Parts: sequence; structure tokens; C-alpha cells
Amino acid sequence: MKELELSYQLVALPCAQHRAGLAGLVLMVQELHHQSWFLERQGAMIELEDLNELGVTLRSNLEGLKALFDFTYKAFEEERSTDTKINNYTRIDTVEITGAKGKNKTV
Repeated sequence: MKELELSYQLVALPCAQHRAGLAGLVLMVQELHHQSWFLERQGAMIELEDLNELGVTLRSNLEGLKALFDFTYKAFEEERSTDTKINNYTRIDTVEITGAKGKNKTV
């Protein structure tokens, strides 16, 4: 599997927002390694190398990048409540069932 290597030097980044974004990326990758589901992913590799005050090198494969995006955009799995009423809300639950003939059906 191919690997991607990206090297970032802080002085080469054009503005403070880019440096802050790099700091956020470093934090996300570090936190990703603490997630139990990441350890279960087959072949996922994403690592920070040469992390210092001057920059960082990120090494990853495709599965590692997928895991990073899954972690970044992860939805809440538990139900949440709110103090205010949500207007025009219709709850829709979809469930996949297997019919008598063995075909899957979404209801």
C-alpha cells in the first residue's frame, strides 16, 4: 500500500491561520491514536514524525487518511436533548429487515 509523506515547516506557512490549522491537525492525529476503533482498523497508518517547534512530517496511507476524516467528521451516536422546541421536526428511523424471500428491505 502506498504511503503519503507531507512535511510542514512553520516559517513556510503563509499566515497564522495556516499555522493554527497545522496545530489542529497535529492534535487530531495524536487524539486519533487514543481511539479504540482506530486500533481495530486493518492497515490504517498515520504518524507524526520530527514534531518540533519548527514543523512536522505527517506519514499516512489511504486507510489512515480515511480514519482521520472519519474521526474529524464523526457524528454523535447518542441522543441529545435541547431546552428549546425544535420546529418542524419529523423523526425518521430507517431499519433494514430481511423479508420472507431473503431479500433485504429498508423501512
